Amino acid sequence: VAATAVVASLGGAAVSLLQPAAFSTLSTITSSLLPQIQSILQRQTASVNNTPPASTVPKGGQPSDYDFSDLPPFESDSNTTK
Repeated sequence: VAATAVVASLGGAAVSLLQPAAFSTLSTITSSLLPQIQSILQRQTASVNNTPPASTVPKGGQPSDYDFSDLPPFESDSNTTK
């Protein structure tokens, strides 16, 4: 009976000492793996949907994609505020 009590007490002490270390390790693993998993899933979703990844800008998304030289001039403010 005494041996069982000692073993149970030591087991409880080991669990209480290892619990913070286990939480810390789990937190570190989660914080390093979660962004990588999200990146993989985003790439797979983009390839299935035939859409470019969010980091690339599609054609027409930059001002340099358009030719502004042939646009008519804008009206001045004095002509529009009558």
